[in-house]
Amino acid sequence: MRPTNKALMLLALVVLGVLFARWQRELPQPQSRSLTGMPSEAGKPAFDYYLIALSWSPSWCESHPDDREQCGRRGYGFILHGLWPQYENGGSPKDCGAGGEP
Repeated sequence: MRPTNKALMLLALVVLGVLFARWQRELPQPQSRSLTGMPSEAGKPAFDYYLIALSWSPSWCESHPDDREQCGRRGYGFILHGLWPQYENGGSPKDCGAGGEP
């Protein structure tokens, strides 16, 4: 590629990047929702962070050799058990409503 073509390509990418960033700012921002699907106070979630729960399958399969669902294929790796909301000081939200958006 010639230097002028490289410069034009770089200029085009910069212009596209600026246009995309400007377009992103103009989009309406989604409103944060609590676990019940209702907007929480001041748009903040009703919890502090998400906890991801994983287990290492070789350890599980060593102590539960009859568990064919997780250990039968020998596809060892991490098993995802869930992604749960948590409070900074411990614990998690309780009695969340069943209605609303996920």
